[in-house]
Amino acid sequence: MTEFLPLRGLKYNLQKFDSLDELICPPFDLISPELKQALERKNQHNAVWLEGTAQVNDHGNNKYIDSRNTFNKWLDDAVIIRDETPLYYLINYNYDLHGNNSSVAGIIGMLRVEDPSTNNIIGHENTYLPIVEDRIQLLKTTGVQFSPILAAFKDSSHSVKNIITRTLQHPPKSQVHITATDFIDIWEISNDEDIKTIKETLGNSKVFIADGHHRYEAALGIQNSDTSTFESQHIMAALIDINDPGLQILPYHRIIENVSAEFTEAMHARLSDLCINSSEINIQKMSKQEILTLISKTTRQTHTICTVAPNRDNLHIFNIDIKEPPESWGLLAQSDAWVLQSQVIDPSMEECGQYEIRYTHDLADALDSSGVLGIFLGSFPKNSFEQVALSKTNMPPKSTFFYPKIPTGLVFHPIYLGT
Repeated sequence: MTEFLPLRGLKYNLQKFDSLDELICPPFDLISPELKQALERKNQHNAVWLEGTAQVNDHGNNKYIDSRNTFNKWLDDAVIIRDETPLYYLINYNYDLHGNNSSVAGIIGMLRVEDPSTNNIIGHENTYLPIVEDRIQLLKTTGVQFSPILAAFKDSSHSVKNIITRTLQHPPKSQVHITATDFIDIWEISNDEDIKTIKETLGNSKVFIADGHHRYEAALGIQNSDTSTFESQHIMAALIDINDPGLQILPYHRIIENVSAEFTEAMHARLSDLCINSSEINIQKMSKQEILTLISKTTRQTHTICTVAPNRDNLHIFNIDIKEPPESWGLLAQSDAWVLQSQVIDPSMEECGQYEIRYTHDLADALDSSGVLGIFLGSFPKNSFEQVALSKTNMPPKSTFFYPKIPTGLVFHPIYLGT
């Protein structure tokens, strides 16, 4: 049985700040060293001072001690204050994606960490041990979870949805602007009946980890250690109904630099062998926006992969809708990222030599990179994601980009203070 409880969170003291706008930052794995420096310059109390980056060798153990000392000073200075009672935080994220306005609602609370064998909390990605150890060390040193993982659940009874709908009718407790078009409204849910309903509904639902596999494994490591407390047996999580249309699974596109013509030909040949049809469109006279629109429209088709070779002359389109995949592929046949990696890129590199792959969810970024082979994928359907996750089959890295990302700084979860 899944346990999702209200938490007694720590938050920025808004009596000291005009808003949260300059205080939040992305999740740690999206923070480059350059972005970290920019956020630090933006505000001396930005959450990046606590969260850090995914650079595991960044300043050794000093970065964990620095985070702890910074956090403790902010506590002493009442920059951060603690809620008096446990509660849920309802967030409604309004965002613009490719010119389309959307919103998605989620509830932040604390999710009991469970061993994967219970099959209640289900991941879908392999993790990188140094990053897990980095997050464990940050947890042990600071005693605080600074950012929520993002997870999805099924609200078949619509019980949680009804609470969300009713709560959204009231003015939010606070608001934070992410960009000129994107913002998050925040409410607090403290009503006993609503808390009971949320706990009971989530207790009967499986939870799918969308973002935060490394942080989840770090919390599991803390739970199994001798420093475990009741709070540390839980991880702060933002739970979203998987059927909420505002929760999107976007693709990661691939950029391969300095490729040979031999590699491009080998890869195209393997894609051709897999697909039921293929075509080429000359893009030399198209504007960048026209090409972006064309790729975006084309990859909306099920199991369609597009490539643009370094010479930027044609858009190659491959429909790899495999009706009867080999039995050994299993449910991974539904993942274009897996098919591309295992059946196309890996064997092509074995034949022609190794190349470094760069991943980006930004279509424009992939197209802007000159002299590279760009590989563009479509979104992974939610029902396919759910089936693959339930089969306990991990997908390759950078298979899914869940959107939108929940920023760090909305609320912090202390697992033990005074460390």
